[in-house]
Amino acid sequence: MKYSQEQIAKLRQKAENYGLDGINILENFTDAALSDIANGIGAEWMPDWSRALTNGLHPSLEAAAMIHDAEYHIGGSSENRKEADERFLANCFKSAETAYSWWDIRRYLAKHSGKKFYNLLRCFGSWAWNNIEVLPEETYE
Repeated sequence: MKYSQEQIAKLRQKAENYGLDGINILENFTDAALSDIANGIGAEWMPDWSRALTNGLHPSLEAAAMIHDAEYHIGGSSENRKEADERFLANCFKSAETAYSWWDIRRYLAKHSGKKFYNLLRCFGSWAWNNIEVLPEETYE
């Protein structure tokens, strides 16, 4: 699933409106670059139709996924990956709570799905993470 630049611009606005954490990372990318990086909710190897279905079922979580995709693209250490995954979960909760009223069942379904997606990321996200581990400097005496 490839986002158009117009869709990316709308997701940027949604991330800002929801007050999502890590939004500043998006400043490192143009809309064109993000349309190549962000693939919605789901792994890159998944068929486009399945990611489109997942995104259609959870539109409130797409902006959180875009920030997460940008973080995975930049990469870093294993600790950075853990922080990115935890930020994704927090952003899913914030998105669900902002998008839907307390009485709307979609709020709780989105939060539940966000937790499932987080668990999948913790189990299998290392395959997509751009692992740039910083090796300790060797010391010589």
